[in-house]
Amino acid sequence: MNNELPKVDITYGTKRYNERTYKTFYTGLVPAIKGEYSVRVTDIDGNTFETNVLKTNNRSGVIVFSNRRMLLCQIATLELIPRQEIETITSNTEFFEKSSLPKPKTFHLILNKAHAMNRNVAVIIKDGKTYKGKCDRCDYDTVILMTNSGSTINIMYDIVKRIVPIEADGSLAE
Repeated sequence: MNNELPKVDITYGTKRYNERTYKTFYTGLVPAIKGEYSVRVTDIDGNTFETNVLKTNNRSGVIVFSNRRMLLCQIATLELIPRQEIETITSNTEFFEKSSLPKPKTFHLILNKAHAMNRNVAVIIKDGKTYKGKCDRCDYDTVILMTNSGSTINIMYDIVKRIVPIEADGSLAE
């Protein structure tokens, strides 16, 4: 391993490894699928919208919201918010040429999970935004944060620049 990199930065040493499974993402999404919460979704282009989850299909990599359909690989963050009634728009199933669909590979992280699991971390996004909270779960695709305000945020590794633990005094462990 590269000794020049900080030992507490759990995002170093990434490489693409295998096709995604989204296991942790689905685990964090279960309350929204059951209808207990709505979601605030940010896509990889930075667009944000609030909606309800109707169903998901891991085999095809699609998530159906009340007002649109998206591929799972197009989602950057997904935050659980209090339930809202949103008008459901019927959408037609579109069949895609399988060769034209993106085949995102997962990040195989070389990390010491002891630095992050069940600890307070700061997730620094590529656009400069920072999310702080307790790292509830993480896998090869997603990190789930429990924020101080009590909300749950699923963050895909595609948009993560760094994940750094927070010291007891609230500063970043650099």
